[in-house]
Amino acid sequence: MSQVQKSPITPPEVEAIMDRLVAQRRESLEFHTAYQQETLQFLCVKEGEPERLAQLYSGHSYGRSAAMGMMAQSELDQWRCAFIVAITLYTRFAIEGGLDQEIAYSLSDAYLCVVHRMDDPRAVYELFHRAGVDFAARVRDSRLSQVPAVVACRDYISKHLHFKITVAELARHCGLSPNYLSTLFHRQTGMTLKEYILREKLRAARYMLLTTDITVAEAAVQFSFPSHSSFARDFQKHYGLPPTKYRAQPHSVAWDIID
Repeated sequence: MSQVQKSPITPPEVEAIMDRLVAQRRESLEFHTAYQQETLQFLCVKEGEPERLAQLYSGHSYGRSAAMGMMAQSELDQWRCAFIVAITLYTRFAIEGGLDQEIAYSLSDAYLCVVHRMDDPRAVYELFHRAGVDFAARVRDSRLSQVPAVVACRDYISKHLHFKITVAELARHCGLSPNYLSTLFHRQTGMTLKEYILREKLRAARYMLLTTDITVAEAAVQFSFPSHSSFARDFQKHYGLPPTKYRAQPHSVAWDIID
């Protein structure tokens, strides 16, 4: 390995730590992740590929990694540092991928607010990965928003979550046939219109359950589910727990706004 290049402007303390770390890596033969490999995860964010990024992350396991570098002594501070570095790069690559700048920076700020309140290093590690997938998904969604019919559907659905929404109704709103609109929406989003409507209703209902005193039965009525039981069944399928049990779990409002 070539000699470390000295700089006349590097503080002596930084220079000493750098020399020590380089020496340790030469001795152990454990080096940082190759730049090309490290960049791959950020390119997934830029290209709006959350599934591919999640697949990359699935090969990782929790623990201190020599490839990540030593940024702090404690495990919690180590992962917090890694998270801050990652979220900064997620934000910049997402903006390059087309995500609105203000949304990207605000999402970054929200994640940083959450991570600074966390005291479990494993939870920070998990958030590290979840944030990347979140940014990638938002880049993809922002690109989909360029399709006028998809924009119109999503806007209409967002404004009418308290009502029963049908494909025929959306088709009339967009001036397209139901079959063509359904095909177009599925091709652009990977979801059927019914799946998307259900997801948005459940997300809105979940937020109400976590932030108000509304009952589960009232939530089912408010978001026009056919019945209390159908709402509970769909909720459990989507979030892994029945509404009442999910509500009883500890939740952060900030976290659920992000999600």
